[in-house]
Formats: sequence, C-alpha cells, structure tokens
Amino acid sequence: KPAGEGPEKVARVESQLRLGPGDLSASMGQELRLDIEGGALNNLIGSIARVTYDSAGLQFLRIVPGGTQVSTSAATGQIDLAIQTKNSQGNSVASLVFQALTPGTHTVRLLQITPSGESIRAASGQEVTVHVR
Repeated sequence: KPAGEGPEKVARVESQLRLGPGDLSASMGQELRLDIEGGALNNLIGSIARVTYDSAGLQFLRIVPGGTQVSTSAATGQIDLAIQTKNSQGNSVASLVFQALTPGTHTVRLLQITPSGESIRAASGQEVTVHVR
C-alpha cells in the first residue's frame, strides 16, 4: 500500500459516520426517522454505508437525501447507501424512514465500507436501539 493508506487513514474514516438518535421509542405502526451524519463528507465519496436492521420488527420505507448524493440498494434487513458526491453544506448524509412492526427492542446498526473495500465495525454512535410498544 502507498504511504498514507495505512491504518491511520482507516481509523480517521471510522469516526466520520454516525447514526442517530441513539435511542428511539415508537408505537406499532408508527414511522420513525434515523439520520446518518458525517464530518468530512468529501472524504466519504466512494464509500458505502451499510445499515442492518431487524426486519421482523422494523420495515424500511424510504430514504430522505441529505448533503450527499447517494444510490440505494435495499434487501430484507439491509440497506446499502453508495455515497457518490457532496451536493451541499452540512453534515447530513441521508435519513432513513422505518415503520415499527412488532413490539420489542430492535437494533439498527451502521457499518461503513471504505472505498478500498474494508469494512469498519460499528463504533460508538453507529448503533440505534428502537423500543416498540
């Protein structure tokens, strides 16, 4: 690998995406919105944000674009957002809208895949707990 492409760069990318709010409560049938935010959005171009969720408890409805242009690919329990270009100021990548299906505690996780294909394990701020009543 060329200089500057080592673990230091990966560690820097790791802190760039956050999923929030960290804790949500919803009633069955209610829609809820999770925001994906990043610090230096220009550095995220070419990376993929993979969101996994409990498809028995939550249904993915739609994406609301933020400060980046993203293409989305969704399968049951997983959404991939390919970050293409930065198109505005601010730090919002996109928002995801889910519907609460079943009572219980459901987890939504954000995993970042770097442009080089390395997957970054969920860090603090990359997991949301949804309580459905």
